Amino acid sequence: MGLFFLISGYFMPGSLNRKGRGTFMKDRLLRLGIPLLVFMFVLNPIACIGLYQMPASWTEITTPFTWQDYPKMIGAGPLWFVEMLLIFDFGYLVWRRFTGYRTTPPLNNSVPPSYGTIGAFILVLAKASYLLRIVIPMGKFVLGFPTLRNG
Repeated sequence: MGLFFLISGYFMPGSLNRKGRGTFMKDRLLRLGIPLLVFMFVLNPIACIGLYQMPASWTEITTPFTWQDYPKMIGAGPLWFVEMLLIFDFGYLVWRRFTGYRTTPPLNNSVPPSYGTIGAFILVLAKASYLLRIVIPMGKFVLGFPTLRNG
């Protein structure tokens, strides 16, 4: 998933520059927001109704389905990544709003990182991942977003 987020982020500045803030966000809300809302409020609750038809020993649901259960069925489910893309898009818009548009120097004159810099990056990333997993163990949900799971 990280690769897909990286690809999306790579193309985001060019898209924003071409379309402008308003058109960019309108396009994202149409392409990502509407399918997310349809899934959250229509498709996911329909899929969850099947849980009430399964044996109680499997689901631990002992009551029959009623409309009072509908709010518990609303959720992004497997479209959590679409929700995250919208958050990243909005965050990038806010970032650009406060920092303004700055051109970056051409990459022709850049020097590749040294082996020491790459090694230091690996160590910092490993330490950050280790500390993150102490606070958020695998298999937990944070703000409705999944973390990696075992098996």
